[in-house]
Amino acid sequence: MVENECACFSSPHAPRILLGVLGMDEHYAEAAILVCPACGQLWLRLHEENEAFTASGRWYLGAISMET
Repeated sequence: MVENECACFSSPHAPRILLGVLGMDEHYAEAAILVCPACGQLWLRLHEENEAFTASGRWYLGAISMET
């Protein structure tokens, strides 16, 4: 499959499988590695939330390489 043809590049809601949680950073954001079951692309997901504020949760998703 040619890069960027998979649905995982066009939709943030495409299915991805959790490979592992890397932990939290100094701002209490949780980092995790996911993989697309269709094309094998690796993704880094960062989720942060301020518990003092309702609906403050945000997440970020970016494609990464195996070397990264």
